Amino acid sequence: MNIIEQLSGAARQGVKQAAEVISATRTPVKTLAQAGQRLNALTHDYVEQLLAEQARVVEGLIDRGVDRLQRLARADSALSLVREQSELGSDGRRLLARDAGKLWKIVASTGREIGALASDTYAELIHGTPTVTAPVARRKPAKKAASKRARAKKSR
Repeated sequence: MNIIEQLSGAARQGVKQAAEVISATRTPVKTLAQAGQRLNALTHDYVEQLLAEQARVVEGLIDRGVDRLQRLARADSALSLVREQSELGSDGRRLLARDAGKLWKIVASTGREIGALASDTYAELIHGTPTVTAPVARRKPAKKAASKRARAKKSR
């Protein structure tokens, strides 16, 4: 075997090895792309839930502000005004705690889902173990409290 045949064989072997290395990158790229898609879906879902909850909170603040003003207008004495405002203050604190709890649940749930995605992706990249996780389920948007407000207006 002459030198040209040896060099040619070595070049073929090098090219073959390069093709195998490049081919092996397909799986990690696919894994990362899928993880990116899942992360995108999670963040969109998070923002959607957060905006819906914030809109509900602002609507509630407006409704409570209107209620305060209406009670203020109906007050027949300073004592009744103070009593009404005191009741509304404790209700306001309760509702604020409830709203903060709902926001925290959204943040915590999304954090858990992103953590699971990161763990799954890491395991798949490092160990080559494809993880079988459920696709991101779309959460139902928060129900509006329109019927509750309508009942409150009727009782006035």
